[in-house]
Amino acid sequence: GSRALHNVSPMIFRLEEASYLAGMVAGRLTRSNVIGFVGGVELPPVKAAYQGWVNGAKSVNRGITSRFTYLNNWDDAALGREAALALIRVKVDVFHHNADAAALGVFQAAKETPGVLVFGANADQSALALEIVPGSAMIDLPRAFLALAREVQKGHFRPRVIVFGLEGGVVRYEPNPKFAGSLPANLAAQLQGARDSIIAGTLRPVAAK
Repeated sequence: GSRALHNVSPMIFRLEEASYLAGMVAGRLTRSNVIGFVGGVELPPVKAAYQGWVNGAKSVNRGITSRFTYLNNWDDAALGREAALALIRVKVDVFHHNADAAALGVFQAAKETPGVLVFGANADQSALALEIVPGSAMIDLPRAFLALAREVQKGHFRPRVIVFGLEGGVVRYEPNPKFAGSLPANLAAQLQGARDSIIAGTLRPVAAK
């Protein structure tokens, strides 16, 4: 939502801020220079996450091209798998997603195809496939609800549009430690610099060039 009323506050999660960081890692890991994205339904926050992913990748690798598909479905893992396999056939070797349960099919397609990587979304999904998930763009919902509950408890709550991003840690990029040794040496510093710039407002993930 975009409007507060009475005691109801919409909560907006800028997942694109974390997806930008995931994209930076993807841009350094891809060998084909073709990255892919599978979305559930083409909603504004899903599109923003995709755009952040692409912009992050292009910020470290100008040779990147991207492919995407929307399933119009959040639950069909078989459909997600087929969509991912179709993208793999056009040289996608690194995926991101925002497709809920349907994305399980994306992970399955990557497991079946040597050399393909997948970044998790909304939660730390590295446990789904430790060897092929470099990291996840995640939303820490418990932290968000706890922050709001504390406002209510202390009597400080006021209805407003509540936005969560990298600042405060509700939205964050969670790396998979198993990939630490295979990442370029200077990438950690680049990620920290981008994170700091996003928090400062000097880098906008969906408008970056």
